[in-house]
Amino acid sequence: MRKACRFLTFWLGFALLVQGALAACDRAESNSNVSGDLQPTQRVPQAEGSPKGEPSVPPAVPESRTEVAVKDSGATTKAAKHTPEPGSPPGASGPSGPSGPCEQPTPKTACEGEFCRIEPGCYTIGAPRSEFGVARYSDRQARVTLTRAFEIGRTEVTRAQWMAAGLPLPAQPRLAGTAECREPDCPVASINFYEALAFANRLSESQGLGACYSLSECTGSIGVDYRCVTAAFVGGDIYACNGFRLPTEAEWEYAARAGTDGAFYTGDIVPRDDFSCVLEPALEEIAWYCANSDGRAHSVGGKAPNGWGLSDMLGNVFEWCSDNYDESGYGAGPLVDPVFVRPPTSTVDTPGPDVMRVARGGNHVSPPVNAKASKRLAVVSFAADTGIGLRLARSLPGKPGSTE
Repeated sequence: MRKACRFLTFWLGFALLVQGALAACDRAESNSNVSGDLQPTQRVPQAEGSPKGEPSVPPAVPESRTEVAVKDSGATTKAAKHTPEPGSPPGASGPSGPSGPCEQPTPKTACEGEFCRIEPGCYTIGAPRSEFGVARYSDRQARVTLTRAFEIGRTEVTRAQWMAAGLPLPAQPRLAGTAECREPDCPVASINFYEALAFANRLSESQGLGACYSLSECTGSIGVDYRCVTAAFVGGDIYACNGFRLPTEAEWEYAARAGTDGAFYTGDIVPRDDFSCVLEPALEEIAWYCANSDGRAHSVGGKAPNGWGLSDMLGNVFEWCSDNYDESGYGAGPLVDPVFVRPPTSTVDTPGPDVMRVARGGNHVSPPVNAKASKRLAVVSFAADTGIGLRLARSLPGKPGSTE
């Protein structure tokens, strides 16, 4: 039991400090590798944002890219075609690579109700070494192909949507200097990973769809110290499930970038002397972050959407993804329909590495460097922080590779 307490104290101390500590650590910490054994068929983008953080890398040779305009319904965005940087891992970036051209469709807004359709395609996950605040390993670029169309929430799940599923609103312990967003259209927050999965399953069942997650040895109740020993994909393939689920990291970043390759879908981050909270011009029209949020989350949909029609992909609240966390990076790629899953090793008394999950997008107290499209936050599965919420996704019918 003492071993378990030490483990949890260590990880929670890093995960729940969240913002300033993570940004400072990205600059100062030396890298470490805590990668575990993986199921060979599920080796995927390995996650960024070590709880210890990683040092930023001095700018390398600037990448060459040709910008092309992308039309959307909100913010002005640009897509870019990459030429790989010197020293990039094989297949990491560029319109062509070991498996031929990397083709990404021009984003278009195709939203119905609460969800927007995302077409399959190929893109470069992670950040180039020349980008300000890049980590040494954990956000190294890799080429990713998504073969299935999917839909993803137009916004983060709201308090109203959460309550409509018959679930109580969780208590929201506030970060120092922050306030709570209490309106029905505010994002639901203080949701831990298991509660997010339970909500997805409940919504699937209410619409006659298959549950995507199997939760076992769960204790407590949703909103009150709810946790499970294991969480697994039903049928073993999260992409094949027809119900609601959390997006994979690969899907989340693909949807967030919407055909662009900068730090944000409105452009690149401005290099600065440190990672503190500063006004970031490229974020102002698209995100609630430290410089414009007044220390609280805001009602969803108040900022300009990206090319897919998605709002609040950056800022407001972090969003859970389906993947486990690994600080060693994505691997060299190319990757196809990836999701990173660690084999279950936890017990009731001894949590293992499989309790570490990934949240994306930054939140309302994030400095700009933590709201980049490539940025990850490593969080303990049962941690329910006021800055963490969720956005649901669902695989759409059709054969892999089809756009119909």
